[in-house]
Amino acid sequence: MKQCPPKKEAAFLEEGLTTLSSTSQELQANACQMGAMASQTENLTQEATRASSNASEGVNSIASATTQLTANVEQIAQQMQRSAIIANEASQTSRDTGEAVKALATAVTEISEVVSLIDEVAAQTNLLALNATIEAARAGEAGRGFAVVASEVKGLAAQTATATQDIEHRIGRIKEASRHVAQSVSRVIEMVEEMQELANASSDAVHEQSGATALIAESASVASQGTSEANEHVVILSNSKLHFYSVLALLRLGQMLLRKKPQAVQHGQSKARLLLIIGTIVQVALPLALRPRPILVHN
Repeated sequence: MKQCPPKKEAAFLEEGLTTLSSTSQELQANACQMGAMASQTENLTQEATRASSNASEGVNSIASATTQLTANVEQIAQQMQRSAIIANEASQTSRDTGEAVKALATAVTEISEVVSLIDEVAAQTNLLALNATIEAARAGEAGRGFAVVASEVKGLAAQTATATQDIEHRIGRIKEASRHVAQSVSRVIEMVEEMQELANASSDAVHEQSGATALIAESASVASQGTSEANEHVVILSNSKLHFYSVLALLRLGQMLLRKKPQAVQHGQSKARLLLIIGTIVQVALPLALRPRPILVHN
């Protein structure tokens, strides 16, 4: 291996030591500031790590809650759909019942009209029986048989009148019951319509809840991105810390060499080896010292 002339080695060594001394003085002047920054970096790194961990847990909780909420919303939507179908069926059944009650009321009215007609016939029969009795009495012995028949007819007319009156009373009760049934059916129809309105409102609420679920999912995604960014900042802070300690270690090594330079020369230690070490320190420490420091922004 070809060696450089001693003068060049000495000149290069002196130049390297001068550069290292200048760099060491600059780093030493900023050592306190860098130490404070390192302490601040350490605190911020720990805080960022804790915040990132908490954010990750929060994002996981939100994701789990969103999944459960989505399942609940889907289940509610299915139940509301089933409720709407049942409400429609109940509404149709109520309308059919109402129509049946109306038909029953119409039939009762028709029966009442027939009973009224029978009652009129019974009254006319009773009147005819009375007239027949009078005529039989006028006929004397010859009209006695006719008088018996007239009496029987009169009795039948009376029974018919009594029966028609009883039927009229029963029809009256049926009419009253039909009226109450019609009112109840009408109320049931109103309640079913209200149920349909509530079902529609619940369906709208389910759609809104679905939108809210989507918003929560989007927020969880944003939070996840924020967690990733926080992790990146933690890495940056950790790198800044390593950068400082690297520069500080090289600084201490350079200072040690500067302090031992006369002793090293005096004891005849290898100048080439010392030259290699000094050159390496200058090549590594100087770029590290000149590298821009990260700017910490507090939100």
